[in-house]
Amino acid sequence: MQEFYRITLARNTPYKEMRKRVLEWGGKYGVKKEVEEFYNENNKRGEERKKKVIAILDNAPKAYREYLALFDDTKTLEQIDEDEKKMHAEKPEEYNVVMYTNALARDYYYGIYRRNKPAVYYNPI
Repeated sequence: MQEFYRITLARNTPYKEMRKRVLEWGGKYGVKKEVEEFYNENNKRGEERKKKVIAILDNAPKAYREYLALFDDTKTLEQIDEDEKKMHAEKPEEYNVVMYTNALARDYYYGIYRRNKPAVYYNPI
């Protein structure tokens, strides 16, 4: 196992080279098939994640317009709150993106002044 960790923890090795070395390691110890299955499954999950992220980001502008439409002057605060909860329940990913970007767009929030400082990470959940 030390050999495996030496290969995978080498931070200065390109990923392609690391993968090649791990496959060689797997062949040496009779687990090459399992290593290949792991990499194939990992690639598959990565592609699915990319598609999901792109879809969420494509829907973000529409979701933000829907969010802004919640704050209609003719509604009560209770109605706005109910509509916001409904949006969060129906479109949780888009809602969270809207809340996160909304927080980033503020100069000042949660008591932290952000001008010329790194972004403050916000988890709306």
